[in-house]
Amino acid sequence: MRIDQGAFSDPRFKRLGRLLGASARFAHDVGLARMARVWSYCTERTTYVVSKEMIDAMLDADGAASMIVLAELVDDDPAGIRVRGTNGRIEWLADARASSRLGGRARAAGAERIGGRFTSATNRLTERATIGQRSASRRPMHHRTA
Repeated sequence: MRIDQGAFSDPRFKRLGRLLGASARFAHDVGLARMARVWSYCTERTTYVVSKEMIDAMLDADGAASMIVLAELVDDDPAGIRVRGTNGRIEWLADARASSRLGGRARAAGAERIGGRFTSATNRLTERATIGQRSASRRPMHHRTA
């Protein structure tokens, strides 16, 4: 998660911190840190709307959903609380996961297993030779008696 530079001077975070009971000296930091929890939650779940109960839990305060609305960092929504600034900023994680899944499926479809393990094309010859050596060393030696 990345926090935009503007957040470090945005007075809404100080307002949230004060509403949450932080001293004036630390209010901005407290407000920003608590919002980071909300942004992280939204990013992890790719959601723009969070229930009021979850907001209260994330901000460690009963009634925090109302406080965050007063600080103008979110909007009231029929489904809960719509977090401002998430559109276009939280989708990256879902995109990365989807890309990773597709890459894994493509690799699995074209992969070859040697010895029960997936192997890459560059290591197949080496793997085959190693497995061949292992199986040759396990073969019993027959002694001829005259």
